[in-house]
Amino acid sequence: DWEMPALFVWLFGAAGVALARPADRPLLIVPPRLARVVGALLCLLLALTPAAVALSQRALDRGVDSFVRGDCAGAVDGALDSLALLRSRPEPYEILGYCDLRGGEEQLGADAMAAARARNPRDWRYAYGLAIARALSGLDPRPAITTARRLNPLEPLARDLAAELRTDQPAQWRRAAAGA
Repeated sequence: DWEMPALFVWLFGAAGVALARPADRPLLIVPPRLARVVGALLCLLLALTPAAVALSQRALDRGVDSFVRGDCAGAVDGALDSLALLRSRPEPYEILGYCDLRGGEEQLGADAMAAARARNPRDWRYAYGLAIARALSGLDPRPAITTARRLNPLEPLARDLAAELRTDQPAQWRRAAAGA
């Protein structure tokens, strides 16, 4: 919730009211010019973070739109542009992972899905994507799909894939993951 500016804008307004002085009272301490410049630079620095997030989101949206259209080249470009601005986001890694998997690069896909999962270990989608990538790579996907099920036990995608992965046969894992 703290990321939603509308939820906390009142706090800054209240702080301004609390810190304001009456117009008829002179300012007792005038901060030196250097302090005012440093304060302004700090405010500018704080404004850069939301700008980076907004630009990263725009690139990510472009990548998602391309991915939905089946254009992995455009999706990868959007994901990489998003990561160039903000490397802490899991979503671009997820797009990269699925595009790598579509292109037959199972190990790259598994690495990208692991990177997405590392950035947001509480989201079932990244554990689910990691299970698919591991299965397509011939690696045991069951720990990852178990995690996805634990994180969201009611999700039909995770439930169905978990049922299909209840085997020790890598060929069956690959078929199940390809269908997912």
